[in-house]
Amino acid sequence: MLDFRLKLALCVIIASLWRWDVWGFQSQDFLDFLQPWYDFIRSHGGVGALGHSFYNYNPTYTYLLVLWHYLFPSFSALDTIKSLGLVLDGLGCVVVYYWVARLRPWSQAGWNPWGLAAAVVLWLNPTVLLNSAYWGQCDMGYTAAVLAGLYGLSQGHQRWGLVALTLGLALKLQTAFTLPLVLVLLLQGQLRWRHLGWVPLTYGLTLVPAALAGRSWGSLVSVYWQQFNTYDRLTLNAPSIYQWFPQADYDRFVTLGLLLTGAVTFTLVGLLSRRFRCFTPLQLVQVALGFNLLLPWLLPKMHDRYLFTADVLSVVLAFGQPGYGGVALVTVAVSLGSYAPYLLGREVVPLGVLALVLGVLVVEVWRRIFEGHDPVSILMGLASDRG
Repeated sequence: MLDFRLKLALCVIIASLWRWDVWGFQSQDFLDFLQPWYDFIRSHGGVGALGHSFYNYNPTYTYLLVLWHYLFPSFSALDTIKSLGLVLDGLGCVVVYYWVARLRPWSQAGWNPWGLAAAVVLWLNPTVLLNSAYWGQCDMGYTAAVLAGLYGLSQGHQRWGLVALTLGLALKLQTAFTLPLVLVLLLQGQLRWRHLGWVPLTYGLTLVPAALAGRSWGSLVSVYWQQFNTYDRLTLNAPSIYQWFPQADYDRFVTLGLLLTGAVTFTLVGLLSRRFRCFTPLQLVQVALGFNLLLPWLLPKMHDRYLFTADVLSVVLAFGQPGYGGVALVTVAVSLGSYAPYLLGREVVPLGVLALVLGVLVVEVWRRIFEGHDPVSILMGLASDRG
């Protein structure tokens, strides 16, 4: 066990040194968005900046920047962004540890070695390293909230689970990839409809500080709609099915893509609620991974980083359930390949090829979810019930 812990410690040191080595890198996103945002916060006295619509995120992330401004007033914009990402990555590692420890209990006293290994692998994960330490992004923030919410739901803490999921949604809209699972839990009766009131309450509370600072409620509640309409492209380096469609037919394929995604999603929700009367914690993570792979593959207007939650969920499954190591490797590889056009300025692997690989992965993960249960038979059962 001592040798095992030394190896883990060495991995942590290596990943930490790499983060330190790339600390000074300034991505284009940092130069165009994050640095100006933080400079605006400093020039407007911290909290006073919240009344202005100088950023295109939900205000929750901006609250963290304001908090860092007060906690570390000597930090530069780059130090602030990178250190915040470091803390969020650490939080994600903690949540992953507890998830794996729940899925794969350890009979002996002390730390769960599977959970420790999963947390260290996540710290080493190239997409996690590049996302925060290199790129300066904060995708671990909403992902950690999603995993914490799922963990709460798996423990029977419905209110706190929904609060955590809503905090994730208040950080990034990509949290919505997990929301079909919530609908399944409602239909199963595993989650009570009356607890849904915590969602608008929590989300509304995240907007209050910005509203009190002077920003209009209209602009606050329309942030995600404005984000959706920012880029008129079917895909922004995402390994989605739109790598195979002509970009000139943008309006047509956006509409068709949304309809297709809705049809597939609601079909799967019906199948899952029909076949699984109650999810085990393992099934909860499996289905969450399934939706976080499927929706970025089917939806138009997806970005290169939108498989991030799938990356983390796949690590949880790789250590929490034997046989998922290959799924995790392919998930991270596809996600990493989609980073290349932005970070390197060229495709290391053609995005069309990555889209094909992701499609095969989506089918494989959903096959495992329904393993032993024929989806066609379930669909026929649904149809006969409605008839």
